[in-house]
Amino acid sequence: MTLKIRPIILASGYSKRFGENKLLYTINKKPMIFYIMHELSNLARANIVQTPYVVTQYEEISNLAKEMNFHALWNESAEKGICESIKLGVLEDNDSDAYMFFTGDQPYIKAEVISSFISAYLMSKKELGCVIYNLTWYSPTIFSKKYRNELLSLKGDIGGKRILKSSPDDVFLFNVDFKSVKDIDTKTDLES
Repeated sequence: MTLKIRPIILASGYSKRFGENKLLYTINKKPMIFYIMHELSNLARANIVQTPYVVTQYEEISNLAKEMNFHALWNESAEKGICESIKLGVLEDNDSDAYMFFTGDQPYIKAEVISSFISAYLMSKKELGCVIYNLTWYSPTIFSKKYRNELLSLKGDIGGKRILKSSPDDVFLFNVDFKSVKDIDTKTDLES
């Protein structure tokens, strides 16, 4: 039996440090969020993951998600923090074996890295997974349905890493290169 993994892109943030909606900022003629969506689209077509969800408060991102045959979820409570996006994605899906969370500001991660992470996570027999570079934990992360209630109990602007850190023996860590996990928080990050 193949594990059903639901990718959930968290795309409701305010991009305060960036100065404008960074997920819509154009990189090589495409909005930043397009790149993770493109990679996940390839994985969904290969049946490695289920149809991705995109949780957002932005019409343009919702429209892009629909164009790519993703399931767009509208976040009316984005001001409450990232936990609201997590909850919306989890509540929408009662059937998956695991939830895999992504941020839209990692435009350099590739489908091959994501697929390798999933394969290694499945072989590990752990319930949680996180990519790391140089001992620092990044997105994407994986939570088996065993942790569904904990995800639904999150509050504020601290995401699932709180759960990962509280259950270290249940976490599979997957080493990746820095480019894969590089996230864009400021325009200066694009130059480096």
